[in-house]
Amino acid sequence: ANSVYRWAFYYIPLWIVIAFSTLAMLLTWSSLKEKGKQAENVLRMSFCNADSNRLLEKLRRKERERNVLIQCLFYLTAFYMTWV
Repeated sequence: ANSVYRWAFYYIPLWIVIAFSTLAMLLTWSSLKEKGKQAENVLRMSFCNADSNRLLEKLRRKERERNVLIQCLFYLTAFYMTWV
């Protein structure tokens, strides 16, 4: 009986929260990446921007994506180390 309660009130909710947190971080990073691609398409369609500005913006976007990915990984690593 004790094992059933442990699974019902500890392990199952814990794994649900872990799965939800992982999914939320993946969706955050994926959404940022998609928005960056949309912004790049808008810049590409703009005729007043020089090629160097487009390249600089693309580099900045890639750096922001990388920084968000690293931040998500740090958050999840701390979360996993706390509970697992």
